[in-house]
Amino acid sequence: MKMKIVMLIGLLVFLSAPVFALEISEYQATVYIMDSRLQEEITLKIYNNQEEPLAEFTYPFNGRLQSLAVHDPEGNLEHSLKYTGEKTYVTSTLRNPLLAGEDYIITYKFYLDGQIARKEGTYILSTSHSLLANVKNFDFTIALPEGYGVVGQSVSPKPGEFISDGRRVILHWNLNEPIPAALREFKVIVLYENLLGERYAGLEGKVYYIAIISILIVSVYLFSRFKKKQANNKIEILKEDEQAIMRLIIEKDGIDQREIQRKTDFSKTKVSKILSELEKRGVIRKEQVGRRNKIFLTEKLREL
Repeated sequence: MKMKIVMLIGLLVFLSAPVFALEISEYQATVYIMDSRLQEEITLKIYNNQEEPLAEFTYPFNGRLQSLAVHDPEGNLEHSLKYTGEKTYVTSTLRNPLLAGEDYIITYKFYLDGQIARKEGTYILSTSHSLLANVKNFDFTIALPEGYGVVGQSVSPKPGEFISDGRRVILHWNLNEPIPAALREFKVIVLYENLLGERYAGLEGKVYYIAIISILIVSVYLFSRFKKKQANNKIEILKEDEQAIMRLIIEKDGIDQREIQRKTDFSKTKVSKILSELEKRGVIRKEQVGRRNKIFLTEKLREL
């Protein structure tokens, strides 16, 4: 038993040694949630601060990597894997020896299973990255599935940015040197849910995407207003007619439908049609006051 422990320690030291022979000036990671698994892309910019050329590079990634591809800017690289201690050590053969004082960029693409759990209608993502002592800067992004949003403020640690690309909610963190020792094992937990409900999960088409985009933009707007009071720059992601109408509703919750028509210069039929589509998807609600319709955001969107 003792012999096995000694051998394991020796293996870890051997595998880790090439990593510390250089500096990792940039560690950029992007995670896409794909149903029940993660798709990750990690790019490392390494710098050889030693006197000897470097022919191989090894780095440990958390979890058992699936369908791994490794490449540099010129194409694919030969590589080998060693899974031990719940980490996958990836050793890549560099295209040319990395000379002292030179940089090199390596990108890893792979899938990870077992990072997502589900409790009723809530999904729980738990993922982590090991930032060794020679990592100087860490940039991390998580993109939620289309049509999904964060449950309240259930993200730990708190992201530096909460944005959207028009279809996905995106969470972003950035750590610069010196990275605190407590964050060297950078673990993120995110609770998220389907904003439209499971019955819309497989639908496609223009109306569906308009509804998704509207909900995402409203979510981002309200979150940003609560946190930073800078919401106007988020609504620009919406396009064409829906953008103009959603902007008015967000700026004045309880706006008169006639006022929407007057300010957008859209026809009565066009305004009515767009509002009806948004109402069916749970984005807005109509309330009749006398002979007029008032347009409000739904309670669910107000709570985001």
